Amino acid sequence: SGGCGQNRIVCGHRPQVNPSAPDVPELLESVFSWWNRRNEELAREIIRNRISALILGAATYGKPEELPDAANRTRIENVLRWIHGNLSEDISTADMARVSGLSLVGFHQHFKNITGCSPKDWLMSKRVERAAVRLREDPTLTVTSLAHELGFSSSHYFATVFRRYLGVSPSDFRS
Repeated sequence: SGGCGQNRIVCGHRPQVNPSAPDVPELLESVFSWWNRRNEELAREIIRNRISALILGAATYGKPEELPDAANRTRIENVLRWIHGNLSEDISTADMARVSGLSLVGFHQHFKNITGCSPKDWLMSKRVERAAVRLREDPTLTVTSLAHELGFSSSHYFATVFRRYLGVSPSDFRS
C-alpha cells in the first residue's frame, strides 16, 4: 500500500538523495499508490517526498562519486526490511548496525547516505507513518495503546513525535 516496507530507501519526511535507476519505478509506484488518498495529510506528505526524491535523483544523476556502493546499499536495505518487521520493538542504532554487519560509525554513515536521514529519524518516521494508518483504520484505538504498541515509552512522547512529523496531534489527525 505504498507505506513503509516497499518504499525502503525513502525517509518519511526527507527525500532520499541520489536514487538509483532501479529505485525510480518504486518511487513512481509509491506516488501512484498514494494518489487516491491525496486528500489525507499523510498521503500528501508522502507524495511530496517521493516526487522530491525523483527530482533530486534526476538533478544528481551522473555523479557516481556520491553514490554508495552496492554491497553497503544491500546491507542497509536488509536493515530497513528488518526494522519494518520489528517496528514495535525497542530498536537501537547498535541493533541496526549489528544486523547490517557494519561498525556503528560505518553503519550510521552509509544509512544516512542511502536514506537521507539518521537511523533514529528514519525509525521514528516509519513508526509515525504506521501510527497514522492505524489511527485511520481503527477508530476505537486509543492513542496510549497505539503509543505502547509502537514501542514509545509514553503517549505524551508519542504525541510529541507524531506532531513533529505530521504537524498535528494524533487525535486531531484521526478527526
